[in-house]
Amino acid sequence: MIRKPKYPKEKLKELLSPLASLLSDEDWNRVYDECYILEYGKGELIHRKGEVSRNLMCVIEGNVKLFSEIPGDKLFIIKLLKPFHFYGFQSNLLNRNYMTHAATFTGATLCAIPMDLIVEIMEGNFDLSMMLLKRVAADLGYSDQRIVMLMQKQMRGRLADTLLTLADYYGYEPDGKTLAIYLQRSDLADLSYMTEANAIRTLSAFASENLVKVDKRRITLLDVDKLTHVSHYE
Repeated sequence: MIRKPKYPKEKLKELLSPLASLLSDEDWNRVYDECYILEYGKGELIHRKGEVSRNLMCVIEGNVKLFSEIPGDKLFIIKLLKPFHFYGFQSNLLNRNYMTHAATFTGATLCAIPMDLIVEIMEGNFDLSMMLLKRVAADLGYSDQRIVMLMQKQMRGRLADTLLTLADYYGYEPDGKTLAIYLQRSDLADLSYMTEANAIRTLSAFASENLVKVDKRRITLLDVDKLTHVSHYE
């Protein structure tokens, strides 16, 4: 982890626009003065479950995964975070430590803003409070969907659901079919709550059925309608 010199004020304001646009000039100046930038390498741990949550964390570049350990020395990826997504404030507002681990996929740059300052600003800023409340509501809805997916679907359905979620979340390459994120098989497995061997086998089955095309970490969705059917009914 490397602490980098701060971005110029206007550049950071642009990068944090979902939050900065809701602040007065005075409050933005306070945020800029107290925040700091953190840079992490590939696969580097950002924090562990149980550590004290003191900051609102915003992903500026790269991708972050929130995950937990499950019995059998396995990992389960709870959520993926891409640029402009916030986290960490939920635990702080509940006066709890981090409830998950956080690490990068291929490296990431984050901005940490002290929650003491955020809470102080929230007390007089309805728009900021509503924005963070909506983030909490969205996270709860996402968690509910994940629970249903894990409890009701078999391996094929879970992997299909994961691929479709990645497409919805990250989008596609210019060809309109190839996922715009390249994950290791272990990450696909952790997202789908299965072993890596089962993820590889299921993905190979999808390829043999012409549902997807696999080129190392590049996955092209060839038949979204059929994948959607698999997700719903298998």
